Amino acid sequence: MGNEIVTKSDMRIIAARSQTQNAFDAVGIIRDSHHPVLAGVCFLDDKEVAERLKVTRRTVQNYRDRGILSYYMICGKCLYPEHEIQQMLDENFHPAYYD
Repeated sequence: MGNEIVTKSDMRIIAARSQTQNAFDAVGIIRDSHHPVLAGVCFLDDKEVAERLKVTRRTVQNYRDRGILSYYMICGKCLYPEHEIQQMLDENFHPAYYD
């Protein structure tokens, strides 16, 4: 084993590369789902709010300007309390009804 040449086709290298790729994928999932937390409150940025509401970022800005959405402006970045976005969705839900 001391003079053994290890190539990229060696099963140990293939396994190590696979594990590394899995770790990178896991970090990506965590990064993409992370929301800033302050005092136990999670926040969404305008892109995340737009995705959640299925509207454009400009519409989110209009909602903010019209006072429909609560937000914090910190160093030019708008952050929206996640629980308030969910509450707005819940309050405006109209279930289907049948005659």
